[in-house]
This record gives sequence, C-alpha cells and structure tokens, in this order.
Amino acid sequence: MLHTFLSRNAALCLLILAFTFTFAPAQTSTDTISKTSTENVSGNTSAQADETTNYAPKRQLGFWGGTYTFHRDLAGASARAGFGIFSVRYSRTINKSPRVRLKYTVDFAPLVIINFRNERLVQENPRVLDVERDTAFGIGASPFGLQANFRNGKKVQPFVGGSLGVILFNKPVPDRRSPLEPNAIGKKLNLTGDVGGGVEIGLKNNKSFLIGYKYHHISNAYRGGINVGYNTNLVWAGLNFGR
Repeated sequence: MLHTFLSRNAALCLLILAFTFTFAPAQTSTDTISKTSTENVSGNTSAQADETTNYAPKRQLGFWGGTYTFHRDLAGASARAGFGIFSVRYSRTINKSPRVRLKYTVDFAPLVIINFRNERLVQENPRVLDVERDTAFGIGASPFGLQANFRNGKKVQPFVGGSLGVILFNKPVPDRRSPLEPNAIGKKLNLTGDVGGGVEIGLKNNKSFLIGYKYHHISNAYRGGINVGYNTNLVWAGLNFGR
C-alpha cells in the first residue's frame, strides 16, 4: 500500500510539471529590435510595462500539488506517515515595494491523502502493539496565508510564506482504540499549519510557475482522545494565472 501511495503522489507531481510546461510560452524572437530609434524608445517603455504586468499581477488564481519527500529528521508517527495534497489557490497583493511584494493567499484543497500507522495496544506487560497501515482522504482549506515575493517585478522571484487552516478527513486520524485504550482516537477535523519557501518564475500572459518546499503540520490540537501530530517535508509545484 505504501508503494502505491508513493507512486500516486509522484505521478501527481509529474502531471503538474508536465501541465505547467505545456502552457509555458516559447521565447519571443528578437527581430523586432530593428526599428527606428523612436520605436525603440516606445518599445522599451512598453516592455517595461509588460514586465510589471506579467511578473507582478495584483490578483492570481492557480493550482498546486505536493507530496512528502523524506522523514529521517522527523520522529514518532511523522516518520512513518505519507502525505499528498492537491489545492486551488487565490492570492491578492496587499502591499508592495520596489523589492518586495506581500500577498494574501487562500487555499482550497479538494483532495488530501494521508497514509499512517495505527498502533493498537493489545498487551501492557510486556507491551505488545497490533500495527496496521491505514489511509484517510479529506478536503481542506487554509484561509489565512501570507507570501512575500522578493525581487518584485522580476521574472524570477524567490519567496517565503506560510498558512493556517483545517482538513476534514473521512475518518478519525488516527484510530488506535483497543480494549486496553478505548479512548485512543483522534478527530476527523484537524488543524494545519505550514511554513516554507520557493521560487516563482514569471511566464507570458500573466502566468507563473512555482516550485517550493513546505514544512507541513497536522494535528487535532488536543481535541481528541489522543493528539498525534503528523509533520511532513513537502515538495510542491504549481501554476498561477494573474490579472
């Protein structure tokens, strides 16, 4: 099951990358430079305006997807949990300077997958666990997000960002109930938070390609019988359409 989970998430990322580069426009030819000096001046002014429009749109609508990568630095349940997500994002510039552009972001995730270990206590002394893998599916939203783009107006813009939200799974995550621990169960509704960074690359027609890393966290904030936090080193990629 774990290998299937990995394959599906790898395919998701490859699909996003293929879709993105399919829409990436070819470079324009340079033969338009041979104009009169007056046309050159006006053309340069127009190019600068286009650069601002293409690489620093006020509003953007796009999508992104990501999957977990490595867990060697993560302890406990996180070291054995797989995670994948596909999300739609709306972003709006709320403040900008010649060098930095601050965006407010809202994400809606119609597909979230987590594959985790359920460890049920069946004997206390010596301690014996009944271990099985389980997969939960969910939908999520992160209405509180910020992203700061550096090199505002340039084609290549490094960024840092973070967000807070919720995920509603189709089952409690996790469910470790047993006769010895009848209350060892999590919640369907979990809270999420992430921080990370990446690069946004401007394309023509106000589109941009994004690739980045997030440190992603899921837990129920001690609302359930148990609170198991799942942390993920998430690599993601996406495409934005601006206006």
